Amino acid sequence: MLLPTLWLNDYCDSGLDVGALEERLTMTGTYVERVYAHGVTALENFVVGRVLSAEQHPDADRLTVCIVALGEGDTAQIVCGAPNVAEGQTVAVARPGAVMPGGVKLKKAKLRGVESDGMILAEDEVGIGTLHEGIMVLDDDLLPGTPLEEVLPLSSDVLELEITPNRPDCLAVYGVAREVHAATGAELKPLPLAELPVGDAIAGFSIRVEDSELCPRFTAVLYEDVKLGESPPWLKARLMAAGQRPISNVVDITNYVMLLGGQPLHAFDADLVAGGSLTVRRARDGEAITYVV
Repeated sequence: MLLPTLWLNDYCDSGLDVGALEERLTMTGTYVERVYAHGVTALENFVVGRVLSAEQHPDADRLTVCIVALGEGDTAQIVCGAPNVAEGQTVAVARPGAVMPGGVKLKKAKLRGVESDGMILAEDEVGIGTLHEGIMVLDDDLLPGTPLEEVLPLSSDVLELEITPNRPDCLAVYGVAREVHAATGAELKPLPLAELPVGDAIAGFSIRVEDSELCPRFTAVLYEDVKLGESPPWLKARLMAAGQRPISNVVDITNYVMLLGGQPLHAFDADLVAGGSLTVRRARDGEAITYVV
């Protein structure tokens, strides 16, 4: 299991550095195979910027030469290959000296003869998500020069845990938080549980469990007016650090809850549930299913 410490600390912050936490967990029965950093380092070189101008590169159709404000009168010329970069945007910037995912240290460069003093960042370039087609556009009310770590979750130490078969409770962030609480005495914060509607039926839908041995309990809640879209950066960052690829807000929140509390979830599109009926059963002999991504 991959456990980001930024997520763990939401529920139990031991106050220990990551090396001491690794030793304490291992010595109390939760073996840590390794510790590594997810995201970027040299965080002082990541700042909020504002694009003052964006002009076509003189020798490259797909490059844009930008002048970017970085706060306190500081500006930088940055050559950007993203198709969505435009004047007036508030953006995430890496300055020379920034260490990118994979350990590459950013340097000044020349792109087709034009100097570039940094990068305007897409989300995959800071380990927040997988999108690379365009740069991240931040809120307009952010001031140039603001440290980017105050805006986006740029980095986290990650514990890679070996969980034995008798401890499935530790296959979740909150389960390990309980272990840290027991091992260190640090405060354990409660899970943010919401009150769900209580009832035996959802209007227009039925749920039938045909194999109560494999599935003793199945519960469902219907949410209306759900809009499919991108997840916020904080959610993407936690999933990426935990080894999950962000897909969409609906899929991501089910994975988030599963990783946090250890309860597997699945989201169905109510409009596509045939006959309004969900049936839990074993597969029949020779039966095939169609899996749609």
